[in-house]
Amino acid sequence: MRDTQKVVDIIRRLEQKIIDRISPESVAAYLHMKEEIKSGKDVSNCYLFKFIFQTFYRMDQTQTTKLFREEFYKKMQEYKNVKLDEKSFLKLLEFLYHFPTPAGRKEVQFSFATKFFNTLDPTNWPVYDAETARVFNMTKPYTIRDYDRKLKRFITNYNQIRQTFADVITGNLLETTLDLFNQKFPSEQKKIPVEKKLDFIFWACGRLI
Repeated sequence: MRDTQKVVDIIRRLEQKIIDRISPESVAAYLHMKEEIKSGKDVSNCYLFKFIFQTFYRMDQTQTTKLFREEFYKKMQEYKNVKLDEKSFLKLLEFLYHFPTPAGRKEVQFSFATKFFNTLDPTNWPVYDAETARVFNMTKPYTIRDYDRKLKRFITNYNQIRQTFADVITGNLLETTLDLFNQKFPSEQKKIPVEKKLDFIFWACGRLI
């Protein structure tokens, strides 16, 4: 697994290509979801929100069932009034585990759980997905079948991502990369917290390496 400095070095080296990879459409989609969450609407009944979320985060019919998606958004609406901490995160994972995939398997839906939490609070819950994991050269735990062992591996990986985000922000380690993001999206960047900008940057980097 790559440490913070190695990850930062990769992003600095590729920073212009990374920013070029981030599309205006994806930024607009994120901002729309953010406004819908702030508006107080019931997201479980908001078809446009659900369509954008599923497109933005690739929650398609090959990975999730209709029942999973329905319960996912009901739970997201419920969690607007829940303290977002490690305890509630683990409860969400346990809840989602009970809905099998279209192939009939029960899975630790760790990536979708982080996307869920990130939608409600992007400042404390970065997105974990294949692209971000690739930046860190993380071992994929998908072949582990035991729930507790798989969850432990996911959490270890996720804690490294969270720590790196914190290190980057406190040490201002990606100043020029963030400046390039802000220059590309001069009006939008004012509405996007730095943690979410890092989500965009790490995802785009993972697509390039």
